[in-house]
Amino acid sequence: MPSHRLIILRHATAEEGGGVPDADRRLTQAGIAEAERVGHRLMELGFQPERAICSPAMRCRETWEAVASGLHRVPPVDYEEALYNAPVHRLRQVIAGAAQVRILLLLAHQPGVGRLAFELGGGNETQAAILRAGFSPATMAVFEIDGDGADPEPRRARLIHFERPSAS
Repeated sequence: MPSHRLIILRHATAEEGGGVPDADRRLTQAGIAEAERVGHRLMELGFQPERAICSPAMRCRETWEAVASGLHRVPPVDYEEALYNAPVHRLRQVIAGAAQVRILLLLAHQPGVGRLAFELGGGNETQAAILRAGFSPATMAVFEIDGDGADPEPRRARLIHFERPSAS
């Protein structure tokens, strides 16, 4: 049975609201650096995404641009309105639409991304302990999923990498 990889990524550190609509919040300079490091780490680890699906919020768009700058090949990206502050069931619906993609990067917001990661890996106590560290900005979790990837289930998903940003 073929396997797929799902890279779950939270957007990098964004500015506080300060009167700006939430969807228009931009990344801080530290956030840009975090996202650039994610792109480089994906390449170091051999996780070149074939496609990215991203929330249209400005902080997610900017995160994607910085991540993409570190990739060997920039894959197609879809900006999905449904990902903006999406709950887990909506994230799963978007993933199901990309079942044919072997390595998919999903870039969205808390609490949805953290909850999805915990749902996928929380059934295994070792994975659950890792995922309890939380999903701070620019955190990524990479899962290997047996089957077609259309509806990742905990029993078919294995956490193969988890990384929170390091200060530099």
